[in-house]
Amino acid sequence: SFMNNLSWDEFNVSNIILKMLPADSVLHLGNSLSVRYFEWLTPRNDIAYYANRGTSGIDGSLSTAIGFSLASDKINTIVIGETSFMYDSNALWKETLPDNLRIIVQNNGGGGIFKFIDGPSGLPETDRIFAAKHAFNMQHLARHYSVAYMCASNINELTEALKKLSKINKTAILEIMTDADKNAQILTDFFKHLKHTSWQLENGKQ
Repeated sequence: SFMNNLSWDEFNVSNIILKMLPADSVLHLGNSLSVRYFEWLTPRNDIAYYANRGTSGIDGSLSTAIGFSLASDKINTIVIGETSFMYDSNALWKETLPDNLRIIVQNNGGGGIFKFIDGPSGLPETDRIFAAKHAFNMQHLARHYSVAYMCASNINELTEALKKLSKINKTAILEIMTDADKNAQILTDFFKHLKHTSWQLENGKQ
């Protein structure tokens, strides 16, 4: 019921991506918000999930996905935040990249998780120090590594790009642009929704 009311934000974007992933494919998830969004969504039984959780850092998720893809005969998709992607972008510095890898970069202009967790979210220096707010996009990095690039900034663009991504036969990057403040508000509302729904169930109210 909560998802039905969402529009253009990272949570809904993650839901759309999950629904449009090819059957019998592999999903890799970057650390921080990327893996959290997909943990909150209803899992699909026809895809495999992998993530570098437990390593307490954002480095290495892209490298892992590339290495896995080289040894896999399935379509591999990694959903990763732009900060994590930039940290590990040198993983694309290979003579030959796997044809079965799709890279989806969620760009919210910084470390979006710091917008809603207790502590940093209430500090005036959060954007500058914790979230490392920026205005970069990944187009030039894609060009630098000769990787196909697409960008989406609304639902129609996203669905069309995901259709193209499913047909392409080489490593490709799809960058998705969202607003960090709106994403943080959606997550705050989501946790309130969960709390309210849990209270209703505990008290026998539907």
